[in-house]
Amino acid sequence: MMLDDLATWLDTQSTGLAVRKGTAGNLLKGQVVFDLGTDFPNTLVGLYETQGIEAWKSFSTSAYLGIEAERPRLQVTCRSSDYPTGRNLIETVYTLLDGIKESTLPTSTAGTVYHSVDAAHPPFFIGRDDNQRCMFVCNFQVVKAVG
Repeated sequence: MMLDDLATWLDTQSTGLAVRKGTAGNLLKGQVVFDLGTDFPNTLVGLYETQGIEAWKSFSTSAYLGIEAERPRLQVTCRSSDYPTGRNLIETVYTLLDGIKESTLPTSTAGTVYHSVDAAHPPFFIGRDDNQRCMFVCNFQVVKAVG
């Protein structure tokens, strides 16, 4: 699964990110962190799948052969009570993910080939939440093999 692969990759590549297990860790999968309440730490990074674009399809001269690659999008959200901490965390994610090419991540659960992971834009500050925590976001286009 893409979120498992990318979260584990980030965890192993950075000392500032750790996949959340129980109450430890600051990296969440499948959650936008802005709305999480006080049961969670102030500083969190979330990976969230968003609407992708059409898959790469394969054809022969006479038949449709199937889907070769999916093209999901990934949104990374970050919140922190401290602006520099939040900005540094989302920059770390941006640096580690942007530009992955033709790679089977060493942490990939199924040996999935990631043809590319490309940032749609640099990370940016989107404001403060109701608890005055700084919020940041960055989006990525992913192309990954099927099968």
